[in-house]
Amino acid sequence: MRPVFLALPLALMLPVAAAAADIQEDIRACAAEATEAGLVAATDASSFRFVSDKGNRNRVLTLKVVGPDQTIELDCKMKRRDVVEVVLAEDQTRTAAR
Repeated sequence: MRPVFLALPLALMLPVAAAAADIQEDIRACAAEATEAGLVAATDASSFRFVSDKGNRNRVLTLKVVGPDQTIELDCKMKRRDVVEVVLAEDQTRTAAR
C-alpha cells in the first residue's frame, strides 16, 4: 500500500513542472521580443524576472528587467503562445507591436 501513496504525489507534481517550463519559454519569448524592439538593452534571458501572469488565452505576463543601473517592468501581451505586444510598464508610449 505504501507505493500508492508515493505515486499519487508524484502524479500531482507532473502538471506543475510542465506549467513551469511553459512559463520559462514565455519569458524567453518576451525577452527576445523586448530586446529586438529596442525596449531594453541586449541582455540574456536570466536578467528577466517573473512578476505576474494574468489571463488564459489572452495573457499579460509582467516581467522585471534587472540591469546594472536600473530596474524596469515590462508587460508582455500574449495570445496563446505568441507575443502580440511588449510595453514598458513605466512608460506606455514606447511599444513594440507585432
